[in-house]
Amino acid sequence: MALKDREDGTTSAGDEPKTTKEMSANEMPAKEMPANEIFSAAIAAGIAAYDRSRDLPPLLSVWPHEVEDCSDSARLNLLERLRRALRAQKRRADASHWGYDLNRHLALFCAYKSELIALAESDTSPSCTAAKEAVAGRPPGSLDRGKR
Repeated sequence: MALKDREDGTTSAGDEPKTTKEMSANEMPAKEMPANEIFSAAIAAGIAAYDRSRDLPPLLSVWPHEVEDCSDSARLNLLERLRRALRAQKRRADASHWGYDLNRHLALFCAYKSELIALAESDTSPSCTAAKEAVAGRPPGSLDRGKR
């Protein structure tokens, strides 16, 4: 509905629909996109721009020699620490905790995915299969969960 100007300076509803600028927060249409579609561009950009020496120290308490070590065992250690930090962020988000930070959560996820990709690309890893499963979108060990 269009807004028609009245003589007193106010507006009234007409025939045309309101634009989103004219709508109140309660009148806005609900977004039906899942979070993975909303943040996929940010995650892809974060993975592409990931620099281990720049991005890891603010996220985890790491020593310089841990950042420089690119061996598979060091990557597995960092992946475990990133996984724990991601779990802690998820708990904060679920609890609506004041300490939750969406930017930190995204940065941790990008670092985790980047380290997984780097581990999967080095084929000498004992958990190379698990890393490739995780990069493909499946959780590590998802293929053998039914065997237990």
